Amino acid sequence: MAQLRCIDAYVEGSGINTSWVESGIYGPVTVKKIAEGKHVKRGVEAHLLTLQALFTMYQEAFFEKHQSLRAVLSGKAENIDRACTSGDTKEIVKAHNAMLQALVTHDVERKMDIFEHDKNSSPLFVAMCNYMSMFMTMNLFIRAVRTGNWELHLSALGAFCKNFFALDMLILSL
Repeated sequence: MAQLRCIDAYVEGSGINTSWVESGIYGPVTVKKIAEGKHVKRGVEAHLLTLQALFTMYQEAFFEKHQSLRAVLSGKAENIDRACTSGDTKEIVKAHNAMLQALVTHDVERKMDIFEHDKNSSPLFVAMCNYMSMFMTMNLFIRAVRTGNWELHLSALGAFCKNFFALDMLILSL
């Protein structure tokens, strides 16, 4: 709950909460309760939808710059989709390994680092990347709690702690 309140404090005034109301996903009262950290399940769901939309926009911007990479990775993603649809574990592993190999071969991680470095002059890009990182860290914490993974629990909480300090929400984190 404290992490949701912290994330909402970060995006307050950004229009993210308004987009949930305007799109008809949630009503204004529900969005208010999400912002207060009182609807955890709906809050996680709303931020997950937002995260998916932001990742789609990120991906589109990245592939505008790397058209040839789009074709290669799309083909690999389609292979993973077919393998998952078939349910054949060996095919899934094979398709997954082929995707990993393509990512390494085409040096996608370095290209994404360069892309992000070039976009760091945009305050909106930086703010949305920070938001995405905050939510993904919160998801790691949720996973740690659900699986009883103490090391992940400590790591995720430690990674999120800086946000409590940055947003002066120390009372909420206790």
